[in-house]
Amino acid sequence: MAKNSYPLSQVANELNNMVAEFLTEYSEELQAKADKVTEEVAKDFAEKLKTVTPRSDEGPVHMADTVIITTNREKIYGHPSKARFVSYEQWQLTHLLEFGWTHQSGKRIDRQPFARPLFDQNKERYYKMYKEELSKND
Repeated sequence: MAKNSYPLSQVANELNNMVAEFLTEYSEELQAKADKVTEEVAKDFAEKLKTVTPRSDEGPVHMADTVIITTNREKIYGHPSKARFVSYEQWQLTHLLEFGWTHQSGKRIDRQPFARPLFDQNKERYYKMYKEELSKND
């Protein structure tokens, strides 16, 4: 072998290490961007949800007043991530309103879908928010 030559396997290993390092950095940058957009989407959806949640005539606190955003830290593909959940403190009522129920008296209470239609109305916009932020070349 010549004095300054390298076997191709060594070149391939070095190239693999460079690509792996680049992908790790890129993945971390994308995750940070995705976390930022996820927070924006959660805040937007929570605010909109407060306006469309049915309000009862009873009680000083309405379900719309209990909309919360919670954060769950987890690992996705080995990288730390923050999942955000928009929900209600009085979460037990949501599925009853969305899907309807039968009262103790036997009377059927009609469904009043509001959360699912709201998300359906906004999902394309939320998708675009992710797409725009993740495709930026900062």
